[in-house]
Amino acid sequence: MKKLNKASIHNLFHIWQGHQITDEEIYNSKKGNVPIITGHNEIKGYALDPYIVDVPCITIPSKGIVNKLYLQTKPFDANNTIALIPIDRTEIDLEYFIFTQSDYITSFISSTSTNNYLNKALLENVEVKYPDYIIQLQIKTEYKKLIDMKKQIEENINLLSKQLFKDVKVSGREVFLNDVFILIVGCDDEMTENYAYNNSGKIPIYSGASTNEGILRYTNRIDYNFDEYITWSISGKAGTMYLRKGACCLTRDCGIMVPKNKKEINMEWFILTQETRLKEFAIGHGGLGRLKKILIKLYPFILPKKSVQDKIVEEYTKLIVFKQQLDKILYKLNIQERKVIFH
Repeated sequence: MKKLNKASIHNLFHIWQGHQITDEEIYNSKKGNVPIITGHNEIKGYALDPYIVDVPCITIPSKGIVNKLYLQTKPFDANNTIALIPIDRTEIDLEYFIFTQSDYITSFISSTSTNNYLNKALLENVEVKYPDYIIQLQIKTEYKKLIDMKKQIEENINLLSKQLFKDVKVSGREVFLNDVFILIVGCDDEMTENYAYNNSGKIPIYSGASTNEGILRYTNRIDYNFDEYITWSISGKAGTMYLRKGACCLTRDCGIMVPKNKKEINMEWFILTQETRLKEFAIGHGGLGRLKKILIKLYPFILPKKSVQDKIVEEYTKLIVFKQQLDKILYKLNIQERKVIFH
């Protein structure tokens, strides 16, 4: 366990209270190259002379929600912000201080301030703990490595996500939905939560909801039973689809697609490539966010060869598995990051 020092903010920093600068004052003043920094680190305008020249330093919002500390490296003017200027720059590393103390300081201020206004008196007696300077630098180096790794992984995840959900262009024959699927819609007003509660069992009741994978409840009744099929939401998030197997019941806002010929359609492919388009179709073709049977049966799409569909699903599956692996690595890095912060 590393030895920790204790000190109040006013023992570590000179505290400069920023000033209120209106849009009118900025408009009427002489313009310069000095950024006017707001509490949330945005540039409101440019001033002729700097208000804070002793940099680098830390800024904290003095009005509104205080939820982050910022590092400033160039002279600036301070609008609705407080500046913390280190008294001894060999005592505290500012980057270390920001990533280890931000949560503590902002939560302390939020729990103490009652008028969403931070002033010098409230901040100066906040007590912080920190190791010796050389240890701070070591921790900062470790932390930056973790952040760089996280950034690279997050970029890869974003690229993969775009690849997963891109509009795949394929050649094939143009068909309508009812050329490929038998369409069945729920029509039983009795199939409600109350009915399921009084007739509970193991058979899922599929609804048009997108929560809980569209499962309303479980009942003891069987209305439909197919080896494999797709359910679609008629209302709510119309066009949301799920791949299903076995017995089920339906509410009025859910429908079933049963393939006419399993040899010509890969249902995973259909969901992966058509769900987004189907949702747009519901809104853009007079459906007003509803996908009744009379509308969805005329949904057009390009049906490639089954082998092409299978290949697309295979490639999507590889990408999904890789993305899941990256997500696990990112999760572990987040845990490691917290350990570094709270060393």
